[in-house]
Amino acid sequence: MEIKTLFGLPAHPLLVHVPIVLVPLAAIGAVLMLWPRFRAKIGWATVVIAGIATVFTFLAVGSGEQLEEAVERTANERLLEAHTEIGENLRPWILLLFVVLLAIMLFDVYRARAAAGGESKLSPSAAKSIGIALSVLSIVFAGLSTYWVVEIGHSGAKASWEKTGKQMERSGGESGESGDADD
Repeated sequence: MEIKTLFGLPAHPLLVHVPIVLVPLAAIGAVLMLWPRFRAKIGWATVVIAGIATVFTFLAVGSGEQLEEAVERTANERLLEAHTEIGENLRPWILLLFVVLLAIMLFDVYRARAAAGGESKLSPSAAKSIGIALSVLSIVFAGLSTYWVVEIGHSGAKASWEKTGKQMERSGGESGESGDADD
């Protein structure tokens, strides 16, 4: 699904703010979910946050591709191409984070039902191993998702503002002053 505009503006700069906020928030939730006490309180909310972040990541990537086709080619074209290429890298990691967080919560439901019914198809050691594996995967995917959000954001800012920043440096900053106290 690709969205070109929202409210008469290019959709990409508006859509990217959702993953920028929600991916690190989901990563923090994933870390807190390592403790069963926190998992019981915030687990499902973290899954929802990761799900929303996943949807908006796909929308942001699609709208970015649409925006890249529509913008005028400039000196920053190689920066824009680099931003678009690395923008693709977030999609699998946030999707995997969502799936693993959902699996953790569903596994907790399974264990609670098995404990209440007195029968489990898994041995205690198998259940513990599955829980550890899911936890490790959630931290790995949370870290990779957060890393790519930062990298993508940095490359996007560089592609958008590099020329403006160089112009500001040549003009002495926003106020026109050189910054030297001795002047």
